Amino acid sequence: MVDTVDTGDTVDTEETVIISNSFPRALLMFIKTIRTLEDMVVMVDMVDMVVKHLPFWTVFNSLDELKKRIQEIANADGFVIVTRRSKKIGGRTGRVWLECDRGGEHQSTATLRKAGSKKTGCPFYLLAVRNHPYETWEIKDGTIEHNHELCEDLSAHAFVRRFTPSEMKLIEQLTAQNMEPRKIFQTIRKQDPDRFHVQKDVQNVVAKIRAEQRQGLTPMQSLENVLMKNDFIYEIREEPGTEIVTEIFFLHRDSRVLWRAFPHVMMIDATYKTNIYNMPFIQIVGMTPTNKSFIIAHAVVSKERGDNFVWVLERVKAMLDECMEPRVILTDRDLALMGACAKVFPDASRLLCRWHIQQNVMKHCKGAFTDDDWKTFLSFWGSLIESPSIPIYDYHLRNMRKRLVECKRSRVFKYVYDNWLKDYKEMFVFAWTDKRRNFGNRTTNRVESQHANLKRYVEDRSSLDRIVGCVRDIVETQFGEIRKTFRESIEKTMKHHKHPMFQHLLGKVSHKALDLLHGEAIRRLDVLERFNSSCGCQMWHSCGLPCACRIEKYMREEHPIQLEDIDVFWRKLNFQSCKLIDDSLDVVEELDVVRQQLQSHPPAQQKSLLSKIKAVLTPTKSTKKPPVVQQNTRGRPTTKQVQERLDEASRIDEELRRSSFGDANTCFEGSRQSKYDKPRHSSYVPSQASQQSVIRSQKPKATLSRSKSSKKKETRDDHGFPLIIGDEYVGIIERFKSDIPPVFHPYVSCIRDVMPDGHCGFRSVAVGLGMDQSSWGRIRRDLVQEMDQNESIWFPIFEAWAAGYFYTHRQGLIWDSVAGCGENHWMDFPFAGLLIAQTYGIGVHLLTTTMGASSTYFPILSPPANQQPLFITLTHVNENHFIHVKLEGDYPMPPAHGLWLTHRRPHTEQWEDMYLPRLEWYTSIMNPRPRSNPSLNYIDSYTEE
Repeated sequence: MVDTVDTGDTVDTEETVIISNSFPRALLMFIKTIRTLEDMVVMVDMVDMVVKHLPFWTVFNSLDELKKRIQEIANADGFVIVTRRSKKIGGRTGRVWLECDRGGEHQSTATLRKAGSKKTGCPFYLLAVRNHPYETWEIKDGTIEHNHELCEDLSAHAFVRRFTPSEMKLIEQLTAQNMEPRKIFQTIRKQDPDRFHVQKDVQNVVAKIRAEQRQGLTPMQSLENVLMKNDFIYEIREEPGTEIVTEIFFLHRDSRVLWRAFPHVMMIDATYKTNIYNMPFIQIVGMTPTNKSFIIAHAVVSKERGDNFVWVLERVKAMLDECMEPRVILTDRDLALMGACAKVFPDASRLLCRWHIQQNVMKHCKGAFTDDDWKTFLSFWGSLIESPSIPIYDYHLRNMRKRLVECKRSRVFKYVYDNWLKDYKEMFVFAWTDKRRNFGNRTTNRVESQHANLKRYVEDRSSLDRIVGCVRDIVETQFGEIRKTFRESIEKTMKHHKHPMFQHLLGKVSHKALDLLHGEAIRRLDVLERFNSSCGCQMWHSCGLPCACRIEKYMREEHPIQLEDIDVFWRKLNFQSCKLIDDSLDVVEELDVVRQQLQSHPPAQQKSLLSKIKAVLTPTKSTKKPPVVQQNTRGRPTTKQVQERLDEASRIDEELRRSSFGDANTCFEGSRQSKYDKPRHSSYVPSQASQQSVIRSQKPKATLSRSKSSKKKETRDDHGFPLIIGDEYVGIIERFKSDIPPVFHPYVSCIRDVMPDGHCGFRSVAVGLGMDQSSWGRIRRDLVQEMDQNESIWFPIFEAWAAGYFYTHRQGLIWDSVAGCGENHWMDFPFAGLLIAQTYGIGVHLLTTTMGASSTYFPILSPPANQQPLFITLTHVNENHFIHVKLEGDYPMPPAHGLWLTHRRPHTEQWEDMYLPRLEWYTSIMNPRPRSNPSLNYIDSYTEE
């Protein structure tokens, strides 16, 4: 039996010859035909070639085995075998014609794209026949000629790039896990580097798999089908009259469980370039007590406007079913979103993302600084934002303004103040935000993290049904991780949590809460006490956990922290919803109500309503149309793009204003649906010019104006404080000039404000003595030591003022705690003035316009040590704060206080004698002699004559 027939008279040894496994019989028949020596040579060549290509068995046990072997031989020789057709015999495949993949003719019907083909009409073919008695396969006939050159590289042949069944299964599994095609391709390539696959092959297979999953459904039918099959709760809003979808809201069942259990914190932000419709994709994120983020819900909206956000937030609120509403909401400065949050959740604290603010400040201000100066500015900016109280905020604000004015960067201060601090400081400065529960959240970085997590699963501009599949995987993963952290907090005890103070909290609050408490205790010991700082109680107010001063009290009394002192947020380690009412539902009763309402309508309307109900229950029959692809997408446009859009909007509105519908003097409102909407993204901060109506043919700028008018410098009256030179001191002079008696203005050379934390008087004394203001603790200790060393002298002086006042005043000077300083521990004049003067052997001036008259204090026990003793000047301002003022020159000196005059020792009179002219000068200024009447003087002189 001949498996391959050579139609020529001679055998071309250069041609590839394909012969079946039954070659001994074929070779025997060929030997019988040998007539010449040349035939013998041909026979030897055939034997060599047959032995080279054929296996050691004689027949193929299956068609697949035959095809595989033939394909291996063909590929080795530079061409590809494909199945041309087959024929059934007895109901089973009996004959198969195999041919070169370049056989046949190319017949293209493509009209929209250019098409080509590798087909050349190659005559090569083989006939494989099934041997019925033995169920084996053999090659019966064929032609081994080609009309083309054989290939050295077969990568251009699609057939050899086909995936095996095992590879197809792997692609399906990885696609189900939302792995990107390029990563799937790399996985397959590593398994078999010698294959000819390219990335496009994987992309085609993935596209085919997804098309099969859609089952011929429309995009919206496929989306609703996926949402319903995966137990999502969703709502869709359509444009009236068109059935075009404008908003889609959805959340997973696990997200609903988490949201109802932990509704304390809500963060909202939008991301872009996620879906094929270019619609903003909103993610709403929450937080668990174990410091894990979880996705609450997602929404796709057509526009980022107030009514769109309200619609989304109302759906979020509805999921709570009368549970506790969020206590804090964090967003960027999107005015529409901020307004929607205030409307839907009016009782929640609303904060702005500090990170977004920092990015805006960097964008608009960094160009005005060198690298080193920028780091210095960020330090001032950070101190300002982190101010623990309003007085300290004012203090840092004045310092920052002073430094910026000094280095000729007043425009930077104008930007940060006008755009952020003036109207929004209560939403991101710690002095305000840490007085409300925020549980340590000051940015929307948790949402940004979820954006990045989603985009690891989703390709740019994916279909909505695929995004839903990715969301399902992400939420289910989060749910499992959160459940694990709950069990760890209950069952596992960390080494650094084994403290007697935490014994009532172990297993009952989250590890994160214990970590915060442990850190607060270390902060009390290592930071606050070392730098003589006050607690500020930020941990207590913002997180609901005992702060440093409360921990100090627990340690001093040797009592453990009680569970009742921990906010309920940290104590919840389960998924039970914090519901306030029973949310059970009687389905039969509700359907009866729906049926009664349907029957009340006319038959035609009943049919219409019933079709809508069926469409909800059977999404595969939905008639909703997919959203319109957005052309003018959001995102973060460059400054040039912002200006181009504004200019185009101005031009269009100007054309509308001067259209043929009116004369040139008639003004018309611009179109509300203008294609060129004004840019309004979260990081865009309009200048005053950009807030004006573009109808006035002005060109508003998106950045700070550099016109000369914006550089107008503030000026002051140099005659008021002639010793203080420079516009950088304008702010502090304007703030305190009304608190400094005018008689001293010409002699003031420096005004130094100190931190207003209850220690301001002692800080001012430290500054006057040449120390840093943080040395206020040393000043307190020195004054107490003075009272103790000379108790026999000071006791009668204090007791003469009020019974028991010596011990009251002494106790008021003592402050070793890190808690905030109360009024009982503030500096108390006039006795503080006497103590300071005696302790340091100096003179002390107290200037005031509200607390009686200004006065001077000298030491009551010791005379001047030299001819030029040191004087320090404290000024009482705002009726509750002390600052340091430096006086220079022979200034008029306020009179000595009455207590000094009463209790001084005789030898200390030298102080008054030394400065008597200046003391009298001040008295003459403050109490001038009455002018004499000139006419009376004239009469007196005339009478004497």
